[in-house]
Formats: sequence, C-alpha cells, structure tokens
Amino acid sequence: MAQFGSWVLVALSVLSWGVQFGFLGVHDGSKHQAAFALSILSALGYQGCQSFWTAMFPRLARNLPKTRAAEEKMLNGSISESEYHKVDSYYRNKITNYSLAFSMLGFTLVSAISVGILKSLDSTANQANNNWAMSVCIMFATVWWMVFGIPWFFAEKKRVNEKLPEGVSYLSLPFKQLGYAFKSFSKLKQTALYLFSYWMLGDGLNTAISLQSTIQNEVISYDMVTSMYLNMINGGTNILGTILFWWFQKTFKVSTRNMYIICSVFITLFPIYGLIGTWTNKIGFHNIWEVWFYNAYFGIFIGPYYAYSSTMMSEVCPRGKEFVFFAIFSTINKTSSFIGPFVSSAIIDDTGNNNSGFSFLVALCCVSLASSFFLNEDNARVQAEEFLLEEKKRIANGESLVF
Repeated sequence: MAQFGSWVLVALSVLSWGVQFGFLGVHDGSKHQAAFALSILSALGYQGCQSFWTAMFPRLARNLPKTRAAEEKMLNGSISESEYHKVDSYYRNKITNYSLAFSMLGFTLVSAISVGILKSLDSTANQANNNWAMSVCIMFATVWWMVFGIPWFFAEKKRVNEKLPEGVSYLSLPFKQLGYAFKSFSKLKQTALYLFSYWMLGDGLNTAISLQSTIQNEVISYDMVTSMYLNMINGGTNILGTILFWWFQKTFKVSTRNMYIICSVFITLFPIYGLIGTWTNKIGFHNIWEVWFYNAYFGIFIGPYYAYSSTMMSEVCPRGKEFVFFAIFSTINKTSSFIGPFVSSAIIDDTGNNNSGFSFLVALCCVSLASSFFLNEDNARVQAEEFLLEEKKRIANGESLVF
C-alpha cells in the first residue's frame, strides 16, 4: 500500500506508539489478556513500519549521486551493465549495514538507560516493582522512537502517489497484491527460492532464539537487570560485527549472496552448539559464562544477517516492486517461527530435555544453507527484468494490474 500514500507509515507509527503507552496501565497478572492483545498490536505496528523502512533502502541507494552517475555512464556505454549493478549493490549494502549499525547503537543506549530505570524503581525487590519498571522502560523506548521517528514525517520528500485501482479498496488491496505477487513466483524463481531459504533459516533461527532465551532465563533466574546488561552486550557487539562484516565485504569484494551464505553458516552453528548440551552439562547453554558468550557471538556473527538478508531481498526483487515484496519478506520474518516451535516442543516433551529441541532446528538451518547455494544474483536480475517487460506489455494491451 506504500505506493498509494505515505499516510500508511504515519498511521502504523501512531498505532505502535499508542499501544506501547498502553502498557503503563497493564502491569499485573490480572491484566494478562490485555497485555497479550497489546503485544500483538504492537508487533503488527512495528513490523508494518519496518517493512516500509527496509523497502525504502534500495530506492535510496539507487538515487544517490554516485549511483545515478554510474547509471548515466551505463546508458552512455562508458561502463557495462554488470559494472553498474556492482555499484548499485555496493550502495544498497552500505545503506543497509549503516542502518543496522545505527539501530543497534540506539538499542544499546536504550538498554543502558533502561538499566538505570530498573534500578531506580528497585525492580528486583518484588514482582510488582519488576512489572511496573518494565512498563516504564517500554514507555521510555516509545518516547525514544517518537523523538527520532516524527521528524521523518516532515523531512520525507513528497512523491506522486499512484491512484487506487477501480473497484479496489484499501482493505482488499493488500490481499490482491499478495495474490498477484505469489502468482508471479512461477516467473520469479530466484525470488521464490530466496524466500524459501529465508523462511527455513528464519524458522530455525527464531525458534533457536526463543529456546535459548528460555534456557537463559532459567540460568539468570529471570533477573531483568541482568537481561538488560545482556542486551547491551548483544547490541554493542552487533555494531562491531556489522563493521567487521562490511569491511570484509568491501575489502574482498564479496557478493551479497555469499555474505548471506556466510551468515547462514554462523547461524547454523548456533543450534548445533545448543544441541551438544543434550549430552553434557559442561557446554550447551548450561552455564552463566555461556549466556554472556552467546550474546557476544550473536552480535558479532549473527547480527549482520539482518542487514544481508534484507539486501539479498533487494537483489532478487523486481525494481519498483520493493514495497510489495518486502511486505512478504517481513511477513515471512514474523511467521517463520511456525514449524520449528511445534516440532521442537514435541521433541522436548518426549525427551524431557530442553536442549534436544535444537535437533530439528539444525535440520531447518541446514536445508536453508543448502538451498542458498542455488541462488544466483545474475539470474534473479534477468528474471526480474523479463517480469517487468511482460508487465509493460500487459499494461499496453489494456490489462489491469494490481500493482
């Protein structure tokens, strides 16, 4: 819906802020149903906003002066199309990595200030203090988002928006767009393959994170102050990891696809390590030092995945269709924890060992890793261009397209 007006991003942002302020009135067990509803609405609002932000990065990169200059050189025959695409890909990766680094800087600062809030409200004294302190932390994080989010509404360049197709409402439009996009996968095979790989990897990673968090909370005895310290370690090392991965990519001119594969390898090692804890208590997230080590490892070696998976989506997405395909990309990110939790829970119930649940997650990550080797950025580009040319022909013949 983004191409039909910027009001959608504003509405989703306001929804998220309002819902998160609602947590100030929900801080005891008797209101758990309201807390559950607020959590769902908050997640929907935030994920919707994130879809718009990430879909905007490819367009920002392609409109940078150096990228536009490279495009002019390509059109004049001064450089090849392949050389232009390398410049385009370079700046898409740069913007995405910079964005991740700055977002993690904000995450780390908010976590650090939240530690002060938790301590000032004596969150460790009792459950009531802990719940209220967490509500105040959520309020603070929301205000932080508003301070940095509202200026964009005024700074954003106004663009000519598309008109809503006849016979289509804002309620039916997203479903029609998604239906059209899924039908397009028969022609956009590389796009479909990447989304499959991303779905499998996301299912394995997200479920592994949830499983590790369960074990971690038991190890730290659900201490929220310690949890915030761990968030700071995670965020700080994520900044370091993003810088290191970006340096590696620039220095050795590694493609986005290969950076995605490298990230996938490090992600796969995560559930493998957790699985080892099935047979021994020496390692496998049983000790306090492993909790700190895990958060540092996650930040340095897994954190950059969130940048490269997004850039890889832009590599296989038809130009001009970013908002629709990134919406699918973001939806998969949130719904990918679908198969993993069910199967892992069944394994844990059968064995009585939390670490045994990592076994299925290793399999999911391995399937994703294997499929990612069949990704080809050049083939994806050709398929996307053919798809767009076919669309132009259909429009010229008077056919109505949803997007």
